[in-house]
Amino acid sequence: MASIQRISGTYCEILPAGDARAPHELRLDIDGDCPQMAASGTLRRPFAEDVYWLAHPLARVDDRTWRGPVVLSEPTTVGYDAVELRRVDGPDDDASLVDLTLLRAGQIVAEHRHVRRGAAFVAVEFELDYVAGVEPVLGIRTHAHPHRPASLPDEELTLVGAFARAGVEVTTTSGDGLVPLKGAGADELWSDGELHDAMQTYWSRFADRPQWALWVFFAGLHRDGDGLGGIMFDDIGPNHRQGAAIFHDSFISRAPAGDPNPAAWVQRMRFWTTVHEIGHAFNLAHSWEKQLTGYPLPWLPVANDPRARSWMNYPYNIEPTGERFFSDFEFAFAADELLFVRHAPRRFVRMGDASWYDNHGFSRLLPAPGLELSLHVGNSRLEFLEPVVLDVRLRNAGPEPVTLPAALLRSLDSLSVVHKRIGRQARRHIPFATYCGDESEVTLAPGQSITEALYVSAGRNGFDISAPGRYCLQAAVLLKGDTAVVSPPLELRIAPPLSREQEIVAQDYFSEDVARVMAFDGSTVLTRANDTLREIAEMEASRAAIHAKIALAMPQVHPWQTIDFTRRALMKHNVDPEPASDVLHELLIDRAREAVRSLSSTDYRRYGDFLQKIRDADLTKASLPITPRINQALREYGIAGVQSLAEKGGPA
Repeated sequence: MASIQRISGTYCEILPAGDARAPHELRLDIDGDCPQMAASGTLRRPFAEDVYWLAHPLARVDDRTWRGPVVLSEPTTVGYDAVELRRVDGPDDDASLVDLTLLRAGQIVAEHRHVRRGAAFVAVEFELDYVAGVEPVLGIRTHAHPHRPASLPDEELTLVGAFARAGVEVTTTSGDGLVPLKGAGADELWSDGELHDAMQTYWSRFADRPQWALWVFFAGLHRDGDGLGGIMFDDIGPNHRQGAAIFHDSFISRAPAGDPNPAAWVQRMRFWTTVHEIGHAFNLAHSWEKQLTGYPLPWLPVANDPRARSWMNYPYNIEPTGERFFSDFEFAFAADELLFVRHAPRRFVRMGDASWYDNHGFSRLLPAPGLELSLHVGNSRLEFLEPVVLDVRLRNAGPEPVTLPAALLRSLDSLSVVHKRIGRQARRHIPFATYCGDESEVTLAPGQSITEALYVSAGRNGFDISAPGRYCLQAAVLLKGDTAVVSPPLELRIAPPLSREQEIVAQDYFSEDVARVMAFDGSTVLTRANDTLREIAEMEASRAAIHAKIALAMPQVHPWQTIDFTRRALMKHNVDPEPASDVLHELLIDRAREAVRSLSSTDYRRYGDFLQKIRDADLTKASLPITPRINQALREYGIAGVQSLAEKGGPA
């Protein structure tokens, strides 16, 4: 018989002729690239729930046999506690057959024979598209940069090869590849709303169902600036984790001063960013945040490892230039990440299936002294249909200055908000977009704060805060060293509908498309959602109308990019901002009291800045100062008692 070199991979049960049952599945992981000494599978049961199981670690019994305990199963009560796997000689003298034996207390419960289907544990399609002027980095030479492990082989590592090492078989395709820019330059800035519109329009495989497929879009810069290297998107229809955007002209395009090979540094950093963001789409957490967010339960407990040399860590977490990270980085995922991708229940891993980090808790967090986190709303009793927008404030309550990441309150990695409708289970708010940025910092003097507005009515979980009733919200900010700041609970009450008209429009309003338009300040593509918001806007007396009017007006404030699908072109629409400025003036100035309290103080100031810029550009209205009136409204109706950096004239 020929020598057997590798038997790891995916197997399918062999059924007797005429047996119409769905075959069992088996994943065996004992040799090849980074073997995890594990086996997992799904047992198909007619007229009953399928059984998922994981055995880990497996121990070799002899040259053909491995055995190990069952450490996870769904449902949690099954009739076996261990498995034995035995290689069987196949008809072609290869390792194509494996017998699976289920054991309980050492006794045989059942036996199944499986045939090998392939070496990969997952097969997935990446569709790669890019804007003009951006050349995706889909491979690098591992020895191109001198900062590398001495043991690292000199080879051409491709995107396909990087995931093949993780047991993922990747096929790369493209819609048309190039997304031509018309009426705009290659360095156009992308907002979250424009990216979401583009993904839904341009991804040829988009579908409202889970599938092993991912859209990767390579662009220049995000509207938030060059500190954002990439985003993993999560809100395509009701299905999540289906796409990522890479911003090639961001901080990842600038090598540190004095680097020995700047060109190779940039290529490597762009390649790392691409693999990193795609890793998020497989439901992988950052190396330092696993214990806070956890993988979707039930799964093995994992520990934070902020020093990990993994695709899922930040190189500049080790030191600012990333040199120490890359000097030890073998271009690989960590062991627990490999175990997750290869063996977690498929719904946890497959794109468009389980939401990202769908469980959460604050019980293991260590308090960070000197900082105070608080949640604020202008009205604790909200009208039916009125969105919930929080002011999230982190204040330095200590006697000494504190230096913190500037994006601390914008990152899903660091900020967690949990909401609970009284009488229901608590859920974590998962916003539509996930950000990965640089490590720029801000220093808070005693008494100063940083503040962000957070739309929490809906996210990747759907509309979580919508039905009439009482809700409790609480937040935590994770800092380095597994310390955290936890806010006091905030209680809200949503009133019942006031009219039959509200009840009818609610059937269209509580949709993911409407939520996306509200969260991202408008859309020019989601026409049905915009039609629904126009109905809301006509309810002049309601506070929900304020939010609807702003979402409809904001795409007219600045030129808006859309994809012309038939022409395969990126179109820049020039707009007349004057009608939008009239709407903003009505809402922000004439209805200042309601607007401050419903929009949040932070968003109220942001929209006021937009209005001031429009009026400054219009010479006929430049004599009408907006900012003083915005500040006056904030003093009268906004959050009192906390002075932010922006209010003191410092960095915000």
